[in-house]
Amino acid sequence: MQETYKNRIVDEMQLRGLSPDTIECYSSCLKLFMNQFKGRRPSQLNLQDIKNYHRKLRLRGQSNRYINMQMSSIRFFFRNNVKNYKIDLNQIPYLPETRKLPFVLGREEVKQIINSCTNVKHRAMMIFLYATGVRINELINVKISDIDGREGTIFISTGKGAKQRHVTLSPKLREELRSYYQQVKHNSVWLFPGNDGNRISRADYVSVIFRAAKNKCGIKCPGSGHLMRHGFASHSLENGVDLRTLQMLLGHESIETTCIYLHVSKKHISQVKSPLDGLL
Repeated sequence: MQETYKNRIVDEMQLRGLSPDTIECYSSCLKLFMNQFKGRRPSQLNLQDIKNYHRKLRLRGQSNRYINMQMSSIRFFFRNNVKNYKIDLNQIPYLPETRKLPFVLGREEVKQIINSCTNVKHRAMMIFLYATGVRINELINVKISDIDGREGTIFISTGKGAKQRHVTLSPKLREELRSYYQQVKHNSVWLFPGNDGNRISRADYVSVIFRAAKNKCGIKCPGSGHLMRHGFASHSLENGVDLRTLQMLLGHESIETTCIYLHVSKKHISQVKSPLDGLL
């Protein structure tokens, strides 16, 4: 993709308030798309070109979610960056996505992962993820000033969809963060800064830490640092947190998204009383 197009697209996405993760994702998708049509300007492409690309992705065995993401980036590009395009973008279909149940670590596995981190910052990161249920991108954007020890809350300013919320600062998390800060003693505004003191620029930095800890424990399961969020959600339900409160803590727009954790909480399932028990 030409540098001029790339810069223009990024500027447009930033102007519209898209998250850094979405900007990175769309930029990557559009680069793959434009590489299929080298030598042609975007204004020279037509609906059949996009449909052929759509078909090519399916033949490669890409998931419906991946293809939908690619098509979303293409729609954004033509609507906001290509003048006088003559493509009916409504003819590019969304494919049905199968929502898989999230894999949830057991409590003992979470404990093993945390305790396997010998680096004090890495340990504090893993604890923070599990204690609050925040997304990784939210974690790396937390500032020291976001922590309110008096109220026992942490302000999350960079939630998905530009939504802000507060999460719980538990006594144990406060204790762990105090220990971390006393040992590190950095002067950055960020709670977990990079080595240069600035904000960590890539969320996969945290997932690399998580996978290393997971492998060190010999835990064989798919997934990245997001598994700590799944663990928080499922274990909170098992501890009696109601769905509405959990929805607010996780920053879910729809409670239907939160309800998925009911399906993976074995404790909830095992405690359901069968109507048969009251019949015979």
